[in-house]
Amino acid sequence: MEIITFEGQLNEKLFTRLQWLTSPRILRHLWWILLAVYGLGLLMGEHQAITANPLKLAIQALPYLFFVFFMAIAPRYAIRKHWSTNALIKSRVTGAADAEGIEWKTEYVTSRFPWKIFLKRKQAEDMVILYMATKTALYFPRLFFQDEAAWQSFCSIVEQNVTKG
Repeated sequence: MEIITFEGQLNEKLFTRLQWLTSPRILRHLWWILLAVYGLGLLMGEHQAITANPLKLAIQALPYLFFVFFMAIAPRYAIRKHWSTNALIKSRVTGAADAEGIEWKTEYVTSRFPWKIFLKRKQAEDMVILYMATKTALYFPRLFFQDEAAWQSFCSIVEQNVTKG
């Protein structure tokens, strides 16, 4: 039975990447969509309103532009705040994966998770996320593994045991 070990610690950059990967797709792109809708409005005749009365249109557009700005900034602020206030997420992680499941150790907790407990997986080129519930997951950045062979073995065992979601 092959045992794949991992060890590492999230830094702020990896944590931010993890948060964006777990965010709903629409949230990641919403402010671009809103900006595109506004741009389309300008292309479809609203530019005439700008030239006719630019101050009035600027005042009317302020709430919309504020909302777009808020949608771009709020998630980044929330991620930064969560990073700065969560000691558990900053602790070093060690563990192993095998045919039975995953062992996960931090300075605060040691747990053994059988494969059947994971509901779904999200896989990116540099990270695997295994969900036990809607908002409960284990994270495995590529950097936690000794080499490419260990990373590929881990990805393979995850693909065999956890449904893609």
